[in-house]
Amino acid sequence: MNRNNFFYFGKIHKTFGLKGQLLIKAEADDLKLYKNVAHFFLMIDGGLVPFQIIELTIRQDSVLVLLEGMNADRAVKFTGIDVYLPDSDMPKREDVKYYFHEIVGYTIEDTKLGIIGIVKGVLEHTHQEVLEIDHNGIEILLPLVDEFIEDIDKKKKILYVNAPEGLLDLYLNR
Repeated sequence: MNRNNFFYFGKIHKTFGLKGQLLIKAEADDLKLYKNVAHFFLMIDGGLVPFQIIELTIRQDSVLVLLEGMNADRAVKFTGIDVYLPDSDMPKREDVKYYFHEIVGYTIEDTKLGIIGIVKGVLEHTHQEVLEIDHNGIEILLPLVDEFIEDIDKKKKILYVNAPEGLLDLYLNR
């Protein structure tokens, strides 16, 4: 399986206990929303491999999980592996307009300058998130703050922004 229709959940941080439990350092918000997930998908050799969840315990910023077929010896080999969930397991939340993984590939259109480029990713820094935009091979970094976001069209995959005066000019040599 490839990563289309999946989102990054976290990374296996270490093993735990004698049964082969794995501690997943989660990148998701409000982990309680994931308590009924039936499978985790692990990135192994470039593909996603499903593992049924036998036990799952939610911690503050991590998940302790026992996967089917796992034991203490086998679990050690899984440390450092990325963990994914299908988009269908993404909790529906009224307070969220979009998730970061959803806007990768969206076109960025500025209210003054028009189409700027395509979202390559969202850099998650401690103070604020930053859009990583490709403009014909030039990387543009735009803070992802509510004040700059005008609208989002999920059908057309366009994120409308109103960047501060002069910020985009630094990248576009205007």
